[in-house]
Amino acid sequence: MPNEKRLITNPDERQVYAFEEVRDARLESADQLLERALMEETSAGEDKKRFTKIYKTKERQLHYAQVRKLIEAARVKSLETPGEYVLAADSLDCPAVIQASEYWDHAANGAVFYAAFLDGAEVKVSDARDVEALG
Repeated sequence: MPNEKRLITNPDERQVYAFEEVRDARLESADQLLERALMEETSAGEDKKRFTKIYKTKERQLHYAQVRKLIEAARVKSLETPGEYVLAADSLDCPAVIQASEYWDHAANGAVFYAAFLDGAEVKVSDARDVEALG
């Protein structure tokens, strides 16, 4: 449309005038604004994907650190209570250091058991479970 010519005739003067199509400055500005916004929205979408990946990585790192701390706390607790099995557990999103005697209560709630210790040495979680089942 910018190169279209419009003919305007004036019957009194018997002349024909040719004018280039004139674009409205405000409309052109709005078109440029829309074009820029579309480009920025596309770029922001890519940034969002990248930041989401970074966030998820950091979230996993945080969870790993929390689990490591829980496991070490269970190890230390087992040193403080010689002869007793101690477990690092997460029951209903509530991390805890528990005695083997509490195993079945937590297992019934769908707990995840990360590690078990006896006198500071790591043992199989099943060993702690079986000791309580036998005792």
